[in-house]
Amino acid sequence: LLGVTLLATTGCFTVYTYMTQLLPTPGVQGWPVAVLLACYGGGAVAGNILSGRFADRWHPAWVLVVATVTSCVALIVLTVVAVAPPVLALVLMVWGGACWSVYSPANTIILSLHQPFLLSLNASAIYSGMALGGLLGGLLIAGLGAGALPAGGALLFAVAVRLALVVRRRVPEPIGSPVIKK
Repeated sequence: LLGVTLLATTGCFTVYTYMTQLLPTPGVQGWPVAVLLACYGGGAVAGNILSGRFADRWHPAWVLVVATVTSCVALIVLTVVAVAPPVLALVLMVWGGACWSVYSPANTIILSLHQPFLLSLNASAIYSGMALGGLLGGLLIAGLGAGALPAGGALLFAVAVRLALVVRRRVPEPIGSPVIKK
């Protein structure tokens, strides 16, 4: 679970830290980067709120899987749509929502395990991922250019998906969790 948090945050911040270098593409000229970053931020707020509600309704590990898969796909799409500003804004919103949908279900799982110490380790994984994402993003830009950032982030999310699937198999249904309606 901590690996999912670390990899997802690293994947997110590999790209997000350097968005101003990634976004100034020929198709985005004239669009304020601040508007595009606000789309990401709006999605992040919505994703954080909704993922907590979804984690309460369904098994939080499934929410974790969906968040990591969606983030991975959004980053792959980001490499293709960077020339169409309206679509780019939508992809950034979805990606922001998916990135920030990792933390609420992770915390829900930790609380269900009655291991409060893990909450502090999860927070450490978040901050470590932010630092590692900045480092990895800088290395990618230096070696391959800013265009390589989404692929690097997507690769990290792909590994996070695999770990999230392991978490889903190993974590029991949280006590007091509502029954999934069919």
